[in-house]
Amino acid sequence: ISTHGAIIYPMTSITLTARADTHPNLRPLSIMRDLPAVADLIELCFSGTMDSEGKRYVQEMRRAGRDNSFIKWANRAAETTSLPLTGYIWEENGDIIGNASLVPFRRNKQRIYLIANVAVHPSHRRKGIARALTERALQHAHEKKVTNIWLHVRADNPEAVDLYTKLGFTERAQRTSWQAVTDRHAPILETDFAITNRHPLFWQTQLKWLSRLYPDQLAWHRDL
Repeated sequence: ISTHGAIIYPMTSITLTARADTHPNLRPLSIMRDLPAVADLIELCFSGTMDSEGKRYVQEMRRAGRDNSFIKWANRAAETTSLPLTGYIWEENGDIIGNASLVPFRRNKQRIYLIANVAVHPSHRRKGIARALTERALQHAHEKKVTNIWLHVRADNPEAVDLYTKLGFTERAQRTSWQAVTDRHAPILETDFAITNRHPLFWQTQLKWLSRLYPDQLAWHRDL
C-alpha cells in the first residue's frame, strides 16, 4: 500500500465573546436555490485535496438541490439534523463566491455546532470574506445560545489556521489520515487468507480497535 500524504487536522473549540457585523453581500444559505452553486464552489476550492467521500458529498449536494421533496424536508429539519443545511454565503453580482456551513450536533446532551465548508473563490481571497463568514457563523451559534463550536482545518493551510487562531479557537487534537492508492503493477500474492463478512461475535474486538484508532475526542460525531 502506498500512502497519499499524511495530513494533520487540528480540531478546535471556541467561546464567543463578540458580535459580528453583517455585510450587505453576506446572507443566509437558501436551500431552495443555493445548493448547486455552493457545491460548485466547494469543488473548485477543495478539488486538489478532495477524496472519494468528498466527491460523493459534492454530488449529493447537487442532487439534493434538484430534489423538491428533500428541499421541503430540509427547510423544516435544518436545525435538528446533523447535515450542512444551515450556513451563510457571500454573493457578488449574483454569483456565490463564499460559503460557510453550520452542522448541528449533540454530544453528552450538549448542543454543538460544527463549522464546515469555509470556502472562498480563488479570485476573491485576501479580502476578509472567510473571516466575515466565520464570524457570522459564530454569531448564529451565539443567537441560538450554543457556545460549544468546533471545526476541522488542514495543517497545511496556515492562513486558515492563523484566521481561526485569531478568532479564538484553540487546538484540541490532531489527526493524521492515510489514503491508500491502488498499485496496478503490484503482483498478485498467493495467500491462504479469505475475506468474508464479519461475524457478530467479532464486533466487540473490532469496536476496541476502532476506539483505539478513533478516540472519543476525534470521533465525537460518529455515534456507533
